[in-house]
Amino acid sequence: MAREKLIERHGIKIGLETLRQWMIADGLWVPHFKRKPRVYQPRHRRDCYGELIQIDGSHHDWFEGRSNKCCLLVFIDDATGKLMNLRFSETESAFDYMVATHEYVEHHGNPTAFYSDRHAVFHVSKRDAETNRVTQFGRVLRDLNIELICANSSQAKGRVERANKTLQHRLVKEMRLQHIDKLMRGSPTLSLILTHILPKQPNILKTCIGHYVNRLMSYTIFLRGKSQENYQSH
Repeated sequence: MAREKLIERHGIKIGLETLRQWMIADGLWVPHFKRKPRVYQPRHRRDCYGELIQIDGSHHDWFEGRSNKCCLLVFIDDATGKLMNLRFSETESAFDYMVATHEYVEHHGNPTAFYSDRHAVFHVSKRDAETNRVTQFGRVLRDLNIELICANSSQAKGRVERANKTLQHRLVKEMRLQHIDKLMRGSPTLSLILTHILPKQPNILKTCIGHYVNRLMSYTIFLRGKSQENYQSH
């Protein structure tokens, strides 16, 4: 803008980079790498184990070229920082989250709430959508009495974001050492990683979980059938 105004009002033409360096030298411009990072209000951990589960999909070259790139669905407990469930999927779809949620509920019971980003699986962005701003996955969670909370920024769900970075560092190496090169063979290594991550101690030694496995399974079967119908119609 400064260069535009110099040309517009004073008729002075100066190279953009030259002008930027002059402004930096005079303290009128701060380079991006020197700017202070934004400070976000930290969100305290929930008190109860199973009260809030952060969920996210991590797209990465998990098999280092030995197989196609895929997505790892990560479920982590907010109170303890414990990895609760990991699942590889080709895409980050409602069906994949249904299956991953079924696995979670089957082993741990249903949580009080899921904490996610604003991916299309969780959040309806169109204001004029006919679904009352609730996605298919959101409706299923509502029927299961599981609250779905969508974060406004990636910093708000920092625990699962940090877990993704840790998994991209450790899980990739574990699968390389065990010569795992296919999507279907990742389960043993995922279980191994889960057992090696030590959880934090929650503030209150109690859980907030229930069980709705049968109902969730019926939704998963229904969604699988709808996906096959759509595939056959094409």
